[in-house]
Amino acid sequence: MSAKSDKERTGKLREQSSSVVHIIEDDPDFGAYLEEMLEDTGLANVRLYADGLVGLRAALREVPDVLVLDLNLPSMRGEEICRLLRSSPLHRSIRILVCSDMPEAQKREMELLSIGADVYFQKPFVEERFIEDLQRLLRSGRRPSPSPLTDEETISRDVEAEKRAWKESQDAIALEVGCPRKPKGPPPQFSGYSILKVIGGGAMGTVYKARDEKNDRLVALKVFLRDPSDTSDSFERFQREALIMRELDHPSIVKVYETGHTGFTYYISMEFMDGGSLIDFPESRIDEDFVARAICKAGSALVYMHSKGVIHRDIKPGNILLGKDGSVKLGDFGISRAHLEVDRREFTSQEMLIGTRVYMAPELFMGGKADELTDQYAFGRTILRLFEGDHASMPPKELKQLGKPFSVEFSDALAQCMAIDRAQRYGSIQEACQHLMQALGRPFNP
Repeated sequence: MSAKSDKERTGKLREQSSSVVHIIEDDPDFGAYLEEMLEDTGLANVRLYADGLVGLRAALREVPDVLVLDLNLPSMRGEEICRLLRSSPLHRSIRILVCSDMPEAQKREMELLSIGADVYFQKPFVEERFIEDLQRLLRSGRRPSPSPLTDEETISRDVEAEKRAWKESQDAIALEVGCPRKPKGPPPQFSGYSILKVIGGGAMGTVYKARDEKNDRLVALKVFLRDPSDTSDSFERFQREALIMRELDHPSIVKVYETGHTGFTYYISMEFMDGGSLIDFPESRIDEDFVARAICKAGSALVYMHSKGVIHRDIKPGNILLGKDGSVKLGDFGISRAHLEVDRREFTSQEMLIGTRVYMAPELFMGGKADELTDQYAFGRTILRLFEGDHASMPPKELKQLGKPFSVEFSDALAQCMAIDRAQRYGSIQEACQHLMQALGRPFNP
């Protein structure tokens, strides 16, 4: 290691630098070496973390100019950190330098899926080359980002909320991950699919708009990174999502076409909904007809699911998908609870808290069990969210307090779906939808 001796000079350089570099490295000796080397250059202020999950949370709170990342990390592997950052609209432009061994085939696959790093280094490396590439990344800078996240509640926001914030502050920037310009040449090929663009992402995988070349159709391709040494249940949930969705056959539930895997990833090929989701639907176009259609279609899917012993557990606007033909379908079953032949697993109290907080029934925070009534709460909260714009309230307000041109009867029915006391909710999602539609003067025929 070639640390410089002029500490006074480098101290002044560090004071002048406004750049921030985060290092996530679990080897204490190598981490200290990287930290001292970078501090001696005076290029940036350095933060060092030894745990993958801790380092990811730090990057979400204080968005670094460059993230130096190992792969073999405790709590969360480096590849998964790359994927989560690249699929987050607020953080996808962070420059990432991976400093670890990675098979060339895995590197190519991550790159074509737009979830790789900007630079790769294999240990040990030449210091001068490392510093040169770091300088290049710092000079290239990040695209302007909204203010960094500052608290745990904000950090845990679902991807749909981040997407809205991104659109408001950066509507001139394309949403394709790592691709500020339209790529030249044919789209990258992944296991028989042409990857067209990233359309979403989160804890359970990154979702792409893709073309199924064999069947000549557009699909939503959900891709999950898996390391064979990973002992978490994330992959089990991903597999269960595919199995549950394949067992369900309803016109208002997104169809699964195919599941498969490569050497480094697993994927689900699903029906592509070309109208986005409820979170994308313009507030100015939300009228009685649209609300009635959303309740009727998504509600019918829930009635069917509950009759099959399936609890969705993550109903929210981003999981109710729209087609340009007016279709409304329920998707994203990554944390669903089922009593199908394919899934006899029960969930622990801790697992019950997997979900999006604003749509979770109060009893779930007390260790309660997810069931039809917690899905009903989330469904009512999702419908109310249509009228709140970007200001979801906790606890939820009643619709009649928001000054929207809907009847008091509809507001009261929606409030009953979200009653804090679960005994005050409707006895089933079918009964809830019947009352909601009746308040709109329409029938409910699941």
